[in-house]
Amino acid sequence: MVPGNVYGVQPGRWGPDTPQIPCSRTGQIRRNMEERYRESGEKVLILCGGDFLDEASGGTIMNMVVLKGIAKGKLTLAGGLEVPRAYAYLPDMAQAAVGLADLGEVLPRFADVPYAGLTFSMGDLRAEIERQLGRGVKLGQFPWLLLSLTAPVWELAREMREMRYLYETPHALDGALMALLLPGFQGIGLTEVVARHLRTRGL
Repeated sequence: MVPGNVYGVQPGRWGPDTPQIPCSRTGQIRRNMEERYRESGEKVLILCGGDFLDEASGGTIMNMVVLKGIAKGKLTLAGGLEVPRAYAYLPDMAQAAVGLADLGEVLPRFADVPYAGLTFSMGDLRAEIERQLGRGVKLGQFPWLLLSLTAPVWELAREMREMRYLYETPHALDGALMALLLPGFQGIGLTEVVARHLRTRGL
């Protein structure tokens, strides 16, 4: 089982047949890796999800960037306020992975399964945070220009800049295949995701 990637370029709902067109060096490596898995003849399950969410992890974009200043009433945007995007709450995605693994021989030799997870915009996130906190939240913008300036000497900055389009491209993941394989599976919603992230910050 391999955690897969999302490299669609056209706005819309992305599924197993959506062409993956990475625009970064590591993205191309990941696509080549998935192609080698497909051609290996081994039994492989690729479970792909959107941006990871987990209140207990300091390494997600949500925690490192978006909610970094929330204790001071500030939300940092990496893209447009009303752009819907795909997210995967990691504890739920892990449960889905276990459920799929338990299917055993029911799965084909190679399976590429999108984990639909959650789809919301930063506007949706802001509204839910404000509702739960009972007060307004200011907006800030992620310093993409700073990444552009440091990209020539900082590899992470270069990779992040090349993925910027995902924050401006409206998209969701198609959950039809997973619903067929795991009927009745239901992860938590945006309300509970926000509540857990705020609670972790003592808010």
